[in-house]
Amino acid sequence: MKKYPDRFTEDFEENKKNIEGLLVYDAKKMRNRVAGYVTRLKRVEEARVKAEQTPEEQTIEKEA
Repeated sequence: MKKYPDRFTEDFEENKKNIEGLLVYDAKKMRNRVAGYVTRLKRVEEARVKAEQTPEEQTIEKEA
């Protein structure tokens, strides 16, 4: 994630496709575990960003 921060999202299926090209091994179980871990990290990161926003910023974001 440090090397490709823009490549991953909160979508498991999209992360799974991106990881498939990065892993050396062609193991389905490993790919899914890494994709799940990355997805969880991105969701936690997004929640942290939302928690740091002020209520006014959250209102503006909802209206957009």
